[in-house]
Amino acid sequence: MRLPDAGQASLYGAADRHYAQRSGRRAGDVILGSLLALLFSAIWSQRAYTHWRIQLPDIVKVYHVGFSPNLIEKPRLKKPIGKLLTSVVKMRALLVPASKETRIPKSVFEAIQTINRNMVNTVEMQIEAW
Repeated sequence: MRLPDAGQASLYGAADRHYAQRSGRRAGDVILGSLLALLFSAIWSQRAYTHWRIQLPDIVKVYHVGFSPNLIEKPRLKKPIGKLLTSVVKMRALLVPASKETRIPKSVFEAIQTINRNMVNTVEMQIEAW
């Protein structure tokens, strides 16, 4: 095994100092990036309207399972309907941000939300009537 000469030893020391400086700068970059992300998300909020619209058709899955022509016995849908009702209630939190994003009156979103909740309840009653 050959020992490094004096010129190589100083080269390794310089590389270690350079790496230490870069890692300190990298930490600063991460902190700065996080602060910028917080600032931009405060200015341009996430799209609540899009998220709200994506969650609307969840009732279709329960409907298709409950009213499939291939059913032999009554489907057990207590849990899926319970989860669906919970998600409908949680969607109410998106009404105000969605209204601000689209400039559509909040009353329109509330009416759609009420119709959605009534549809879930109607589907639940129809499945239970089987």
